[in-house]
Amino acid sequence: MIVPFVIQPRPPLLSPGAFPVPATLHVSRPAHLLVVDDDSAMRTLLSGWFRNAGYRVSTAADGEAAWDILCVETVDVLITDHDMPKLTGLDLLRRVRAGPLELPVILMSGDMPWNVPDLAPLLPPGVTLEKPFLVSRLQILVEGLLTPEPATRDLPSPVRAVG
Repeated sequence: MIVPFVIQPRPPLLSPGAFPVPATLHVSRPAHLLVVDDDSAMRTLLSGWFRNAGYRVSTAADGEAAWDILCVETVDVLITDHDMPKLTGLDLLRRVRAGPLELPVILMSGDMPWNVPDLAPLLPPGVTLEKPFLVSRLQILVEGLLTPEPATRDLPSPVRAVG
């Protein structure tokens, strides 16, 4: 299944303030993102975009594979689709929140489970992003989640970000 998404042309890298600088954590390493989507084209697009922006990126084709990665690797932001086989994005989020991790999560979907009562309480620290979206918008959300001071985060709300 091909999920519609929009690729925005990238501004020149030397243009000041044209594009967010990839976040590095206080230990001077690139932030590590885990991109989870059962659509291989979406995984390829997002992982390529973020690698080109200077991030370390791991990918998984479903929630179970993502959980396996989360159990052995340190991840700074989890970017996951919701509607996937084996383990949905929401079920993956439930597993993450059941442990001690305060992992920032971006739950993306063309069919967001707004009617599920525990979505809003499970999400923070994180946001939702409805497909289709601009990849540059996703990067801005990632940057906001990596910003250590909550007062400076550029997030529209703790629950919903409309792409």
